[in-house]
Amino acid sequence: MKTVVAGGGWAGLAAAATLSQQDISVDLFESSKQLGGRARSIIDDEWYIDNGQHMMLGAYRNTLKLFNMLGVDERKIARRKLLEFEMHSADNSKVMLRVPNVAAPVHLLWGLMRTKGLDLHERGTALRLGARLIRDKFSITDDLPLEKWLLQNGQTRRLIQYLWQPLCLAMLNTPIKEASTKVFIHILRKNFARERDDSDLLFILPPLSACLPTFAKQYIEQHDGSIHLNQRITGLAVENNQLQGIYMDETYLSCDQLILATPAWITQKLLAEHEATQQISHDLEQFNHHPICTIYIQYPDTASLGTEFIGLVDSMAHWVFDRCMNGQPGLMAVVICGPGEHMNMENESLATVVIDELARLYPKWPEPIKWRVLREKRATLSCDTTVQEKRPETRTPIKGLWLAGDYLNTGYPSILEGAVKSGIMSARSLLAERATSSSARAVR
Repeated sequence: MKTVVAGGGWAGLAAAATLSQQDISVDLFESSKQLGGRARSIIDDEWYIDNGQHMMLGAYRNTLKLFNMLGVDERKIARRKLLEFEMHSADNSKVMLRVPNVAAPVHLLWGLMRTKGLDLHERGTALRLGARLIRDKFSITDDLPLEKWLLQNGQTRRLIQYLWQPLCLAMLNTPIKEASTKVFIHILRKNFARERDDSDLLFILPPLSACLPTFAKQYIEQHDGSIHLNQRITGLAVENNQLQGIYMDETYLSCDQLILATPAWITQKLLAEHEATQQISHDLEQFNHHPICTIYIQYPDTASLGTEFIGLVDSMAHWVFDRCMNGQPGLMAVVICGPGEHMNMENESLATVVIDELARLYPKWPEPIKWRVLREKRATLSCDTTVQEKRPETRTPIKGLWLAGDYLNTGYPSILEGAVKSGIMSARSLLAERATSSSARAVR
């Protein structure tokens, strides 16, 4: 059987590597000139930057297991530390949450109880909600927009501003007024209620393209697989609901098994051509996507946050990461999550606003040397209250065709862990059907 993976993002790479582990030689086709999908490095002669400031958590178990399978020590790709974050406002007020090294979920409750910058009433209010979530096993009956649910559960506007909204943007990249409460608390459980080290922050050290793309490529090729760049899948050949092959413009390639690990909007168009997958295509067409905007600002080496990252409230920007940890002193990665007025601004105007915001917080910093704005307009799936019912599974009605991507029903929003898990799920489903087919042939 000829097995193909279409798409060289983290989902496609995870699928191809998982198949390679089972000694299946895979042909992986990627439409661009580099692997990594939306989590890739930007090729630039002047400096190396990534397409967005990505990070991981200790709860990214599928991703960490994948690196282990590839023979990569975690310490080679990431720096781990206990969860802590500090939120800064324009008036110089600050809220800092830090969890201790004790068992979960006590560490979360302890962290909320000792949060600096919140008064006793605010800490008690947050603590009671945390305790209630733990008691109810992070389960609710009806889904609501997260802000509405938080207000119904006694959370103050200031708590929402300094604690819940930043967590919502960080985890779901969706405005709190529309974000799904069910998805939010499901991710809270995964990050905070299982093992203490699930909440650890893992800062990715190498450029993104030197991370999973490099190690997965080596692994796939060592197992007789092939990587084909600048090769775009333009159509599927299907007969009697069975995959026959794929088209790449005028080129036809016969294959028996295909994992389609392309972005949701590309997958939707490919599936729309076939009656058996039109319902999946219709569901994918209903998805909304949200952007992530990253402004890289290079200051002289003396500029420093004094920590790995901070959050901002009442600002255009949401997060600032100090790239000194990546060996780039003075370089700040400023992240704006989700939709907003910034998407209608010219790059120079946006950079000016962000630079002014940082100047007010850090008046002693020297003037920046250069900047660059990166906009990923469809960075993530919108995690609203209707999203779960539309997310497809890996298997399709077409025999020999599977899906992979962060839009699948993985239990995660559009994060690296969700993409990796979808690729592993798809590969395992393919392997199970392959084993069943082999057993049936052996019986005959």
